Amino acid sequence: MYTDINGEYSRQFSTNTNLFDRNLVFWAPNSNGVLLINENNLEYYPLINPEKNTIMFSIKKEDKILTASRIGNSIFIFDDNDYWHVFDYESQKEVARTPISIADELNNPKFIPWTAGEFLIEETIKNNDEQLNRLWVSDFRGNKKIIMEAYNKLKIETKELRVN
Repeated sequence: MYTDINGEYSRQFSTNTNLFDRNLVFWAPNSNGVLLINENNLEYYPLINPEKNTIMFSIKKEDKILTASRIGNSIFIFDDNDYWHVFDYESQKEVARTPISIADELNNPKFIPWTAGEFLIEETIKNNDEQLNRLWVSDFRGNKKIIMEAYNKLKIETKELRVN
């Protein structure tokens, strides 16, 4: 179900969606409908007639979309083969496909969609008794630059315990 900000215009619709995907729903960039992930598809449900849904983007049937988010007209879709797909809502086309392997040289990289053309990549570094994070910005081709050398720095201290 969705409604306008005043709660006056409401619509209910149903879809045959995997329970795992139930939280992957967001407004279309033009606010004329909602987008939701259904296994390997990005589906559009228009406000006026949500029963006339359409598939806007698909990955291979044997693959699965794990997460998705929207920034402006860009829909960032991450699949179970470790690829980020960037779908442009306005042109209705995939504009980028980026493997997370572009950050293989980083330690425990975590990708965060940032702008229509960039990811933030958080790196966690553990060195003896210290742990810290670094923050990188990367385009879809893997061109990275560090924007924060160290944050969230932890000193890990351990003590020997003896049991008598």
